[in-house]
Formats: sequence, C-alpha cells, structure tokens
Amino acid sequence: MALSPNSLAYRKWSAIFRSRHWGYLQQKGLSMGLAMFGQGVSVTKTAGQMLFEGYEDPLLDLAKSLPASTTGGAPPVDKFGWFYGRNNSIDTDGYVEVTSGADSGTIPGQILRWNQQEYLPFYEGKCSK
Repeated sequence: MALSPNSLAYRKWSAIFRSRHWGYLQQKGLSMGLAMFGQGVSVTKTAGQMLFEGYEDPLLDLAKSLPASTTGGAPPVDKFGWFYGRNNSIDTDGYVEVTSGADSGTIPGQILRWNQQEYLPFYEGKCSK
C-alpha cells in the first residue's frame, strides 16, 4: 500500500505570488484559469510521486506552451516532484546528486554531491559535508 499524503499545491501558490503586482484584469484571468484547471489548495499523490517519480500537472502543461519571457527564466519541466529529475542533473541549482533511500543504509534526500564537490567551500568542518 502506497502512502498518499496531502501537500500544498505549490504551483498554484507560486502563480498567485507571482501575480501579486499584476493589474486587476491579469489577476482575474489567472483566477479564472486556476478555476478552469480545477486547481485546489492541496494535492494528494503517493509519496513516491511527490518525491522522485513526479506527477503531471495541467499548470505545468500550460507553462510549457508559454513564451520563455513569461516564465521568469524557469527551466521547462514535464512533471512536478521535489526530487524528480534532480539526480545527476544540471539546472538552476547546478549539479545535484541525491540519494533515493533505495540502497541499504542510505537516507532519502541526502545530498551526496553539489557541483561535483563532496565538501562545500563555504563552510568548515562537518558543516561543509
């Protein structure tokens, strides 16, 4: 049995936050669009989907069809998941290698390397790893 926790619909809240300085008509258009796509305040997916597998979302499909100038330079994604497509990948955060927890003795979500480095030059001692 897969655990299906609730989570805030972060794409919706991100869109709302981004529109805070827009004019009335633009905000009304966003509001109607969110209602049309059936975007609620939370989403229920399996833990695997929320973390690693990702899940499809109508707002992401809409964002892919928009010009890059309207997305704030965000890289296009096909699914939403906190760590979906993040292992051995380069995007706005650089190269990030993260454990999935599938191997014995590993902790899910533990960052192993960032930009090919096991130690960060910004900190000293244990804090750098």
